[in-house]
Amino acid sequence: MSNLTSAYIAIGAHSALRACTDPTALANLIERYSGELNLIDELISDGEMLDALAAQFAEGLTGVFVYEVAEPYGEQMVGILLKGQLPDRSAIATKLLADIAIA
Repeated sequence: MSNLTSAYIAIGAHSALRACTDPTALANLIERYSGELNLIDELISDGEMLDALAAQFAEGLTGVFVYEVAEPYGEQMVGILLKGQLPDRSAIATKLLADIAIA
């Protein structure tokens, strides 16, 4: 997996954590993962999936992958997790990629 993919997933996740206005939801999420580092580690492990899905777009992408897919992926994942829901990781990634795919 690309180091940049991992880095931008972490940037997006960190941004969403810092923007959270519900201290109870934030505390519950951090506790569920036994700390912020474990949460970030779990999320960046999805970098391989993001990179593999991006490689399937033979025509290419119109945007900058790390800015328009990896970073928002981290943000969206944290947003969903803060609500106590289980995200559909592949669906989130596929939607973000489809938004910048060359048709």
